[in-house]
Amino acid sequence: MKAPPWSQRVLLVAESDIERQLATAFGANTQLVVCRQFEDAVAALDRDHFHVMIIDEDAIDSTEQMFELSQYSSQLNHRLTIILAVRDAGLWEGEFARKCGASLIMNRAEFSTNRAVYAIRALRKRTFRTVLGSDLAPGFVTPVNLYHYLPMNNHYVVFLRAGEAYESTHAARLRAGEIVNLYALERDNERLIQVLGSRSHTACLASLRERFRDLLVRIFDFSTDDKPHLGQVLFSDGLAIARDLEVFSVGFSSSSDFLVHAPYPRWSAIAHSMNCGLFSILFAKACGMQKVEEIVFGAIVQNIGFCEVRQDVLRKPEHELDPDELHEYMRHGELGLGILRRKCVPVSKVLESVFLQHHEHYDGFGRPAGLSGDQISQEAALVSIAASYDHFRSIVPGTRRHGPHEAWQALKQHHLRSAGAMKFNPALLKRIGDAIFSNSPGA
Repeated sequence: MKAPPWSQRVLLVAESDIERQLATAFGANTQLVVCRQFEDAVAALDRDHFHVMIIDEDAIDSTEQMFELSQYSSQLNHRLTIILAVRDAGLWEGEFARKCGASLIMNRAEFSTNRAVYAIRALRKRTFRTVLGSDLAPGFVTPVNLYHYLPMNNHYVVFLRAGEAYESTHAARLRAGEIVNLYALERDNERLIQVLGSRSHTACLASLRERFRDLLVRIFDFSTDDKPHLGQVLFSDGLAIARDLEVFSVGFSSSSDFLVHAPYPRWSAIAHSMNCGLFSILFAKACGMQKVEEIVFGAIVQNIGFCEVRQDVLRKPEHELDPDELHEYMRHGELGLGILRRKCVPVSKVLESVFLQHHEHYDGFGRPAGLSGDQISQEAALVSIAASYDHFRSIVPGTRRHGPHEAWQALKQHHLRSAGAMKFNPALLKRIGDAIFSNSPGA
């Protein structure tokens, strides 16, 4: 089957002012269905399948109706991303909010179109979920179809059919094709994990992903702003995810085995964040850094400020941005730090530097402040390397995926992109290269 293009159907239950904001924010790949009444929304949910629903409190007769519509839609389709635009956040805190099934609660008076659209893109359920090939033992009988992705023509093909056993011939095909990941349909993933077991790498990574997704929901949710106790909980939960990513990383036989099997292969906002965290763990240990948990927490949330950047800017490749657009794009670190502070998350020097400096270059030609050399913290410089490494390691449709060592060589070439230029901290590059990639061809 051909890899599904990014597309979505959005049910908008809203008054005209929010409709006007969202109509221009979504791209051509979004079909927007608008309802003005509770009854029309219920009929639309019964009739069609939607990926996202946005409910405006001003379009609903009562809070009870809003709760009922949100709860009904979440029970009808558990994969639906539900956003509520409400007048009084106090009514939607705690257990009440969780029971209604909403993914995100926003302030109607200060409705942020950018945040809504970015959150939808980050939080929406994917069609396929990653399966680590290292989890498949000889004789394993898969309860669901497992797919292999062909990046050159952007297709998924069935590798192992439901009820079929994984045998030595399948393992040989994976080795011959240098295939390390397979894929299951998202709706089948839970059944697969039940058979693989909760301690499988696939199950552990899926669990960490869901915990991170929940963390993002709480970060994007305005009803948790300015609450110190909740900010401390967010910080503690973020550090716990960082710790468990480290526990996950040591479950592989070597750093090479980890680099081959652990990272998410296909690019998405959540996959990039998780991979930045995974690579930061490995690289920080190689460099003998302290405060690894804080570095990893910073790595996984460094880009949350993109939710405050205009969608037309985010839809462009970075090299096509004009100076004004590039300036707005590069503000995402400062904006993300502001989000954490509104959440009352304790912001350490490490966390602050990762947010503000991860796009700075060693030679001083980075952004936003043009810092150079030792002006850039070691932690931010390391996260910059991890993020760029994920760029070279991730699958790009239409091209062959780089292996771990190929990606490292590509990153080193990018580092020395012109005479006298150095993007990354050369001392960190050497320490990481010597510790992890020294046995690679051409290292």
